[in-house]
Amino acid sequence: MIRSLDDVAQDAWQEAVSRLNGVGVFGNEGRKFPEPSLLQSRASDLIRILRGHGYAGGDIGFAELDPPREGVSLLVFDSNRITDDTSAEVHWYDDYRKRWKDRVTARVADWLGRLENLKRDMADWLPEGFHIRDRPPVPMHEELMRKFHVARANMPSFDILREGTPVMRFQPKGLWTIGANGRIDLVRREGTFILVDQSENLSGNPQWEYYAPGNARATTKLNKDTFIQLLV
Repeated sequence: MIRSLDDVAQDAWQEAVSRLNGVGVFGNEGRKFPEPSLLQSRASDLIRILRGHGYAGGDIGFAELDPPREGVSLLVFDSNRITDDTSAEVHWYDDYRKRWKDRVTARVADWLGRLENLKRDMADWLPEGFHIRDRPPVPMHEELMRKFHVARANMPSFDILREGTPVMRFQPKGLWTIGANGRIDLVRREGTFILVDQSENLSGNPQWEYYAPGNARATTKLNKDTFIQLLV
């Protein structure tokens, strides 16, 4: 819990200043700042810190959101550019939605890229006698995509065949999943192996691991050798 201005991380101050200089307002998003009452009672210290991080506007004003909106209960705005609470909320929310739409769009593009790269890796790893047969793509329009009006997408799906007989289906489940950066089901006759990416969001370095059917605790790193073991 953030209890004082001294506890606020430097990147949170930099982000706040970026919002103030850019759109004229920032909100106490993500629990990065102390309680609204403390921010308002320390207004002179707050603006001093903001200016120390590059804030170039006028005096600051405060707008309380009651009830909170998207988890935000207080807005801090540049009073030279925004003159009332309603305008502060409009400016903040328009910027909030744009930032989230950009963020979700980037994560969707990253996910689709990871899926295509994994498909190529699997094709390269296949032993002699195995091949890939494409299936209809899996529609993707998850909750955050709908909320921020991000266009629908299609996730690749395919079967892996051995001498013409299907032995595994590659079936993406979705990007936003608890405890992982995306999930794929690898469906075999004896059960479904759950393949997840344990990497950080947008890290560019996927870390694929899978769970065997009925075992949600032990994971196995996916590589060429373990992939072949799944097939034969």
